[in-house]
Amino acid sequence: MPYYNTNTACSLATFVFITWSPKLYLETMRLVKQVDMTERHIEYWWRRRRAQDKPTTLVKFCETSWRCIYYTYSFIFGCIVMYDKPWLWEIKHCWYGYPHQSVTNDIWWYYMISMAFYWSLTASQFYDVKRKDFWQMFAHHMITILLMALSWVCNLHRVGSLVLLVHDCADIFLESAKLTKYAQYQK
Repeated sequence: MPYYNTNTACSLATFVFITWSPKLYLETMRLVKQVDMTERHIEYWWRRRRAQDKPTTLVKFCETSWRCIYYTYSFIFGCIVMYDKPWLWEIKHCWYGYPHQSVTNDIWWYYMISMAFYWSLTASQFYDVKRKDFWQMFAHHMITILLMALSWVCNLHRVGSLVLLVHDCADIFLESAKLTKYAQYQK
């Protein structure tokens, strides 16, 4: 089996998602057959090489996997929450009774979970693997938080919940594409 680094910030993610990255395991097995070394020696070599190649693709793979799972969960939760809302099926209902529209508990939870997630992405971005688009993503997360807060304060939660649902759906595919790139399965 491949080496599980217990010292990284995403050690649980590494443990869970290492099975999704069979390429690393196959590389280890290929090297065992090519060189006269044991599997343990090759794992030690991988560890040392990974320590030199910061940031590792495996760490990026783990971070992206967690975000993909979140967006999948959030989209499913949003579909469940919004299924019985009339404005999901007919957008004109977003404006009926505006600005005196009540907020149901499920919409409140949908907003607050999404807001907390984007705040956590903003904070954890400083501790995660630094990427080339660090400042662009930071600006994106801050603008997202600002737009969510403004839609909440201006009582536009119906439109805001529709926008959240659409973006959560799109982010599933975006994170999945990143996963295939990190696993080197893109065509």
